[in-house]
Amino acid sequence: MVSASALVVDDDSRWLGIYQRALLRVGVDRVEAKETYEGAASAIDETRFAVAVVDIGLAVDDDTNVDGLRVMDKIRTVGDPTSIIVVTGRTGRDVVSIIRDSHIKFGAYDTIAKSTYNPAELRALIEGGLDKFRHALGDDKKQLYAALRGKTDPLVWDDTMLRGAAAGVGGVRDLYRLVEGLLGRFVPLVPGPDEGVRLLDGIAFGAFWSRGTGEPIVACFGTSERVDEAVKEAAESGILLGRYGVREVSGRYSTASAKGAVWRLADQDRSKFG
Repeated sequence: MVSASALVVDDDSRWLGIYQRALLRVGVDRVEAKETYEGAASAIDETRFAVAVVDIGLAVDDDTNVDGLRVMDKIRTVGDPTSIIVVTGRTGRDVVSIIRDSHIKFGAYDTIAKSTYNPAELRALIEGGLDKFRHALGDDKKQLYAALRGKTDPLVWDDTMLRGAAAGVGGVRDLYRLVEGLLGRFVPLVPGPDEGVRLLDGIAFGAFWSRGTGEPIVACFGTSERVDEAVKEAAESGILLGRYGVREVSGRYSTASAKGAVWRLADQDRSKFG
């Protein structure tokens, strides 16, 4: 299941609250609210957003400010298919050119004028934007396996996993089902210094920044017995596999013969991941 996070960017806290309420009413999992380009850019590095509601001007005392366009550029520069809903309170002659840039350069989903704001209209646009985002995720599986394999050849990686951590899974198709069930909602994954998944005593593991959920994670999978041992050890000591400080479990998945678990890493920030 894809995580549906949303970003709202406006220099007016009152409008931020309006956007947040609308997003939460249509079932978005999490909303990040930012008042500046810098805050929004940092959030985009950490999280892939399904929907972004972006005001054009982000400086109360500067009518010429168009930092909202910079936010849109940042979203597209990192390659995210985020549905961008543009909002503006501008009424000057530059509005047409700004809105045109939003749509032509940055593929904005739609535009709302603050002067004619309607809650139902915003909710309908958010729902449409979420649907468009979900239909634009065709490459997520490719990205997932690219992050897990690192520089390892795909055939070599599959064989290594089946002979090692996933020896009891049954075959490549079952291995992929386990991996996708465990890590699907955390995609895109940004690898840590180790670049992908490694093996240790029959268990596969790797640390990543999850842009799907905006958190540092470590995942492991293997035979049910081996993963149960790792889960117990981490619960008792706060240390996974003798090397990762972990907090709460963020996800689990199991098949008839194999299991996987994902923990939130302790004391790790976005800068530690490539």
